[in-house]
Amino acid sequence: MEYPDNLVQFRATPAIMAQIAARQFTYSRGLTAARDLARYYYLLEQELPTITLTEAEALLIVDVLHAADYEPHTMKYIWAEVADAGWAFAQYGVSSTTLIPKLRALTPAQQFAIADAVERFWIDTPTATAERLREVGLLR
Repeated sequence: MEYPDNLVQFRATPAIMAQIAARQFTYSRGLTAARDLARYYYLLEQELPTITLTEAEALLIVDVLHAADYEPHTMKYIWAEVADAGWAFAQYGVSSTTLIPKLRALTPAQQFAIADAVERFWIDTPTATAERLREVGLLR
């Protein structure tokens, strides 16, 4: 059976099903999940421009977080992942005393926005460039 290009299916965990059920009013579960996903993407789009990074800081972040595996409860530790990569600060000419407090001060929505941008950055991108940083919103 062939599906239309816009069909997205997944098996939700019990925790996600409970979240959908708690938000389901008149929509189906699928429409409720689609609505909530649209809201999430909108939130990311709104939060990303509130983060100010230099080109060197953004390049360091995408390099260090390239292989990181994000879970909702681990987003608050993005700063620690970056701090643990001491090699990167010298490589990119970035001060850890400037970048780490900046990352620690991020709101949860900003943390999710950075993680999302890093993941989007590496889709079909073999090398880190300022142009690609702008495309995903990590640099203006």
